[in-house]
Amino acid sequence: MRIKIGENWYDSTKEPIMIIFDEGEQDQIAYMGDLKKYCSYPNEGFTEQEIEKFMEYEEEENDK
Repeated sequence: MRIKIGENWYDSTKEPIMIIFDEGEQDQIAYMGDLKKYCSYPNEGFTEQEIEKFMEYEEEENDK
């Protein structure tokens, strides 16, 4: 599992990672199907376009 927080990446193969989901998030991830990404963010302060850019995955850069 890899997690992106801000611009920092964390990898569970290199350090322990704990995520605590609230009830709404549990419901959301329960129905993800084949989707492999989930993003939680504040209700205010970000546009949809900013979140989409944040969620872009740059494999070459982040799989080093």
